[in-house]
Amino acid sequence: GLLEGSVDDFSTEYGCNTMSVEVVRSLEEAVAHVNRWGSGHTECIITENKSSAERFLQQVLQILSIWYMVYGSCIV
Repeated sequence: GLLEGSVDDFSTEYGCNTMSVEVVRSLEEAVAHVNRWGSGHTECIITENKSSAERFLQQVLQILSIWYMVYGSCIV
């Protein structure tokens, strides 16, 4: 199930299938969030916009970036 989290959750390494998710209103907000709270290792963006995904992948500070493109209810 889903639980409401706090900002402390963004700096927590879980080591399991638990994750913290932030819904943002803009690409700039997404990049700022990841660059502040990211692990510096693996980050992802879920978007239908290829241009936004490419900019995210270029601007976040991490070793590995992942782009999930959403088609309807299926993530590929």
